[in-house]
Amino acid sequence: KSKDKIQITIEYSTSPKAEAIQWLTPEQTVGKKLPYLFTQCQAIGARTLLPCQDTPSAKAPYTANITVNNKDLVALMSALPDGDNKS
Repeated sequence: KSKDKIQITIEYSTSPKAEAIQWLTPEQTVGKKLPYLFTQCQAIGARTLLPCQDTPSAKAPYTANITVNNKDLVALMSALPDGDNKS
């Protein structure tokens, strides 16, 4: 039925050589206290993180649940909030 939903959880790891994900050490940040992780998947960098069709014409909807267990850290992502958005 078209109204049925299926939830699939996929866990994977990537390589330290993945070009689209980068870490800054605390010393490289403005506050010099916390590390900083960011991804930049342009133009075709997403395929270094996960197996995907990484072209502008191939879009895939997704959802994400993010939990940050440190009050000094913030998680941001380029997506529209849907549902409970605790700030």
